[in-house]
Amino acid sequence: MDEESSDINNAVGEAETLIHSVIKLSRSMKKTIDSSTTLGFIETVKLDHIVYKNEIYQAYLGLNNKAAADFTDHTQCRLGKWYYQGDGQERFSSLRSFNHLEAPHEAVHSEGQAAVAAAKSGDCMTALKHLAVMEEQSSLVVDVLNAIADEDRQRHQ
Repeated sequence: MDEESSDINNAVGEAETLIHSVIKLSRSMKKTIDSSTTLGFIETVKLDHIVYKNEIYQAYLGLNNKAAADFTDHTQCRLGKWYYQGDGQERFSSLRSFNHLEAPHEAVHSEGQAAVAAAKSGDCMTALKHLAVMEEQSSLVVDVLNAIADEDRQRHQ
């Protein structure tokens, strides 16, 4: 009977160790998935903004018929929705970098729209100035998105 009791205790101990190992691996996998999801989203919104800027340049050059009002503002694009009401607000608003995203992101949209409006009215010099600011702010958006990803990765290590 003592031998059976000892065998049961050993089996329970081994099962407990195995369960703890599985839980640890599951937590590690969740961190990896969360990090990959974040990085995937950040790369997607970077591409979204390249597409947005391309459409701005096409409008500036007269290669499409879009007016300034046809372009979304910074709250309606994928990044804006993420920032103001989605996963971004829920999961990342506590990060220091997160609060540095709003101003340059808004400027990318407003400067792009201003460039199109100026170009459509024939003021190409003003349009070029707006395009230059749009590009500067776009670079800041990318930098902040990278910083958010880095901060997120650090807090999950």
